[in-house]
Amino acid sequence: MARTRDERARWQEAQEAEVAFWRNMRSIPTYRDFDPRSYWAERFPRLGVSADALRDQTVVEVGCGPLGMIFFLPPCGRKLGLDPLLGRFEVEDTADVDLVRAVGESLPLRDACADLVICQNVIDHVMAPDAVLGEIRRIIRPEGRLFLMAHTFPAALCPFLGFDKPHPHHWPAARLLAMVQSHGFRVEHHQQEPLRLPVKWRAIVDPRTWKQIGANLIVSSTFVTARPV
Repeated sequence: MARTRDERARWQEAQEAEVAFWRNMRSIPTYRDFDPRSYWAERFPRLGVSADALRDQTVVEVGCGPLGMIFFLPPCGRKLGLDPLLGRFEVEDTADVDLVRAVGESLPLRDACADLVICQNVIDHVMAPDAVLGEIRRIIRPEGRLFLMAHTFPAALCPFLGFDKPHPHHWPAARLLAMVQSHGFRVEHHQQEPLRLPVKWRAIVDPRTWKQIGANLIVSSTFVTARPV
């Protein structure tokens, strides 16, 4: 489906905001002490698979960025990270990860090739979420699993969040779940948690700290695990 000029412009604006975030992340008080290895170690159990099971599996992360989960997983049969911004930021150690520059709307992978697809904090950053979910459904094996997380918002606030430059899309949790199900997935588990960005009160004069405080008040992290139907 052709995208409108406005959709493309909004997505490109979000992409530039994303690059700026990654290049300047360590200067933001909230992320100054961020430890990606600990962060992902806490989230690994949410995948619903054991470390031993991953040894023979092909794991694909759509939108891996420079610090995606794919870089910190236990050994897998194959690890593949895809992101349209690869080359525009410094990437984590890639010794056992194959990286491909690609958009989620057109994944350069064959049908039914992935045992596990990770889409972590990505689906609300893309140009066409429905197309991305359709592509994920295409590449996932019949017995495979999708692990998805997105930031979700109270429904009443969603129409007023256009100022949020990195995110072209804003949904309540119920809408996110409906989207996943509409693309041929059965939701096995979902959980909605308040966003808990660590606020650095010593940096209270930094406007970015106030942004993080505001986000903690209105944003939730919605985690979804699903299988193809």
